[in-house]
Amino acid sequence: MKKIILLCIILVSCTAFKRVTYVPTSYDYQDEVKCLAQNIYFEARDQTTKGQIAVALVTINRVESRRFPNSICKVIHQARRYSNGKIKKHKCQFSWYCDGLSDTPRDRIAWKVSKTIARAMLRKSGVHIKHFG
Repeated sequence: MKKIILLCIILVSCTAFKRVTYVPTSYDYQDEVKCLAQNIYFEARDQTTKGQIAVALVTINRVESRRFPNSICKVIHQARRYSNGKIKKHKCQFSWYCDGLSDTPRDRIAWKVSKTIARAMLRKSGVHIKHFG
């Protein structure tokens, strides 16, 4: 019986609503949109809109966590570095940032979609999401 009650509590808590509260300040808004759009583009341009939004939410949730830097760009650019400051290949929070490939978007349509999603996710009103644990 205890296992059933515990399972019910876990299931209810896993579907609780959460409000994303991160809103960049005006002076860094464009930089934060660009960084978030790059992350969406390089991590999920071949995914559905839901997948792209999920990448944005992971990024924003990290910004809101005390365990990560307090800006989108800093979260995305977080990487292990050599003593000379150079980034260690494949030692980043997001793989595209330190894979050694160009970070210039080539697919104009996917880039436009990524920017649109990034702007929508960073609106001042915040975003209601269904949080699945």
